[in-house]
Parts: sequence; structure tokens; C-alpha cells
Amino acid sequence: LFPLSLFLRTPYITPAFAHGAVGMAEFEKLCSLVEKYTRKGGCDFYRNLYNLSPVISSLKIKKQKEWEELPFLTKEDIQKVPIEKRIFVPWGEVAFIRSTSGTSGKPPVFFPFITVPQRPASPRIQKGILTSLPTPTSILESAFEKVLGKKIVLFLLDPRFPEESVNTALAHGIDSLILVPFLLSAVAKNISGSDRMKIMYIEFHGDHAGQEVINFTKEQFPNAAIVQIYGISEIGSMTLACGEASAEHPGDTYHASADIHLEIVDPDSKEKISLLPGAEGELVCTTMYGPIAFPMIRYRTGDMARVVESTCKEHGEWSFTVIGRKDMDFIKIPKGVLRADEVERVLRSMRGKVSDEFELHYSEHATGEESPKIQVTLHVEAHSGVELSELADEIASKLRVSPSLTYAQGVERGLYLPLTCAPLQKLDMPGKRKRMVRE
Repeated sequence: LFPLSLFLRTPYITPAFAHGAVGMAEFEKLCSLVEKYTRKGGCDFYRNLYNLSPVISSLKIKKQKEWEELPFLTKEDIQKVPIEKRIFVPWGEVAFIRSTSGTSGKPPVFFPFITVPQRPASPRIQKGILTSLPTPTSILESAFEKVLGKKIVLFLLDPRFPEESVNTALAHGIDSLILVPFLLSAVAKNISGSDRMKIMYIEFHGDHAGQEVINFTKEQFPNAAIVQIYGISEIGSMTLACGEASAEHPGDTYHASADIHLEIVDPDSKEKISLLPGAEGELVCTTMYGPIAFPMIRYRTGDMARVVESTCKEHGEWSFTVIGRKDMDFIKIPKGVLRADEVERVLRSMRGKVSDEFELHYSEHATGEESPKIQVTLHVEAHSGVELSELADEIASKLRVSPSLTYAQGVERGLYLPLTCAPLQKLDMPGKRKRMVRE
């Protein structure tokens, strides 16, 4: 993989200690977690994962190097163990169970919850929220009340009946929306102009909102502050937004929330990566809140991230942006890599001609030569009057597959077949769009 930084903000010069070292207080919490969840006589999940001898009462780590040498936790490790064998609290304390989405094509994994991590709560939220968060409303209401100091009523959006869901929420009074991006248009369609002006806060979760979605949202709800929150099904919300989304930037820069410890590691060597601007690697997370039904210790999320700043001037923490799924958004090709984030960068640079929503279809074709050549068809939303053939040529000239090679140059060298563009079809049902498709 190669780093991309064309549209990132100018990095802030930071002291050396910010480049990956864990603060003493946070490190002590991590050591305490490992000791707690490997105690003899409790749930054996981590004792088995770490292959601890029966004579060891618990695993005690004292050095950061020992922390970095702990085995990673993976979805496959969890899937091997029945849910009743990996719960660290009595069954009666489990409030709900959530599953992974299955968008990767792998079987879903089920996770037990007592509560959710501490999540951000904007002071703009004063009345009620219409949300698509997959968490019981009573637990969410309690979480918001804890932060805001007042009761906030939540209404769940049923994607099958958006009109009824919206009307119910409006009748009781709402001023905020917390939604997956692909449900925003269905909600906006059912809110009148005067009611739209009352929406003061919009938060996107569960999927990345591109610049076109942000711009549409700002047009529909001009009084609303718009933020993006990164999280995963296995845990929930894990970050704070570094800033609001705007017409210039979609607001997809994040900080770890207080309850979550995040690291970045090389997905191949598994070595920890220093938190220098532009550095890329796989996000690894540890949950530091409690009580918790199933704690995550050094869990490999499968999401690739890029460090934006080693220390954010506003928040004092390192910040990052998520650039894609390790197994889904990067395709190795001769002399380079097709990357979803690079396609998005190119499309954003051409916003007068095309939106940043896309599907890249990749295939290999026999050409009578020694090895087949790759064919890329990019399905896009071109603006009216834009010729797809001309658009394809311009995209190919800007699309980098390595630091020193564009797709168009690869075509000239006989490595690839010419890139083509086709209209992006609407999904049959609202949902996440798979951005990179191998045919």
C-alpha cells in the first residue's frame, strides 16, 4: 500500500512522544484489563487465546513491549467459541445481542452487550432523536442522559416504513437525526420544509458519507451541524469527530473516544506503526469501559486507516481517517494496487463532472499474450452532459495505482486494458454499497 495525502490538512508538527507511545495512565488501564480478564476461575476465553498455563493465576504485563507482543484478537478467534463460552458476566446481565453485518461475505458473528461505549452527545440535541442505531432505545436514552444531563427521547427508524417512522417522531418533537447515510434521503423526503429547519444536529454512523451525501444533507437541513462517527458492529461508536462536515470536507477525520484504545499495525507484518502523519495500517482496538459482557483486547477491525495528525491542535490527540476495508477495498494488480480511497480522491477532484459515489468492477481478460490483462469498469454518477468516454480517460490519467504510476500509464505500457465508465445503478434496497467488485 502507498500513502495518499493530497486532500489532507497540513500536518501539525508534534513532539516525538506522540508518535505511538501510550501514556502511563492509559497503559496502566490496559495492564489492569489484561489481568482482570485472564484471572483463573472466570471466563477462560483470553486464557485460552493466550495459551496460559493452569498454574498462572492471571497474566500480568508491565512493559509496553509485552503489550505489543500480546496475540491479536480476530473475528475468526471469536467465531470458534460459542457465545455462552465467551461471556464475562452472568447471562441475566446481558441486555442485548448484536451481529456483524455480513457484508464481507463471511458468516455473521454475535456479540453480547450490557451497555454501549460512552458516545458523543452534541449540546444541539435538546428534544428528541430519530435514529437507525441498532441498540435498544432505553440503553441509548440512558447513554445520552448521562452525557447531556437530561432525558432525550429516541425514536427508531423502520426502513420499511420511513414515512410512518418520521411522522411519529415529528409528532413528539425531534431536533436531531442519527442515521446510516443511505437512509437520509428517505427521511428527508418525509420531512416538510418548516420541520427541516428545526433539525439542528445530524450524525452519520455505520457507513461513510461521501461529499455528495454531505452536500445534499446540508441543502435539505441548512440549520443542522453534520458530523460523522466511526464505529463497528462488534463494539458500537468508537470515536469522536475531529470537526463538522462542510462543503469542503466530509468530516471523516476522527479521534478515539475515551473508552477505546486504538492502535495501527501493519496488516502483513503485524508490527505496530508509529503515529506519523500519512502512516497507514489496520486499526486495532481495545475496549476500556465496564461492566462489559465481552471485552475486546487488541481486536483487529479489518479497517485500514491513515494518520492525519500525530497531535490534533484542537483536541490534543492523534487523528485518523478510515480508507477502506483491508479485504474489500484494495485490489493488487501488476505494478500496483487499486484503492477505493484513491478512486474517491480522484472523483472528489472532479466534482463539477461526477459525484464521489461509485462501484469499481475488476476482471481479468485473456488477450492472447502470456498473462491476462486487467479490465476496470467504473460505475459512476456523471453530471448531465458529461461524456462517459471522456470522463473515463480523465479518471485514468489521475488514478494512481502506485506512487509513480497512473492507470493510464499502465495502459500505455500494456499492463491494463483501458478504463471504461458506466452509469451507477441504484440499489434495489437501501443498504451499503460494495465499492470494489471482483468479477
